[in-house]
Amino acid sequence: MLKSLKIARPLAQMSSVRSYTRVKKLEGEAREAALKQIPSWTTATEKDAIQKNYKFKDFKQAFAFMTKVAEKAEEVGFTLDH
Repeated sequence: MLKSLKIARPLAQMSSVRSYTRVKKLEGEAREAALKQIPSWTTATEKDAIQKNYKFKDFKQAFAFMTKVAEKAEEVGFTLDH
């Protein structure tokens, strides 16, 4: 059975603190146009964000992915918007 995980921001934007802080939030038509170029990403329904679904073969693989995301977020000083 495959499990899924939603991530609200692309990891590519978190390559470094400098590049992450320079990312401009896309809104409206600009966001929709950008999403057409990356069809695996969609507009989130519950908040003002984009999302992508990831599917893993098991919990171990999903947890390893979450750990990598957490380590990268800590490296660049990323915090979630509340």
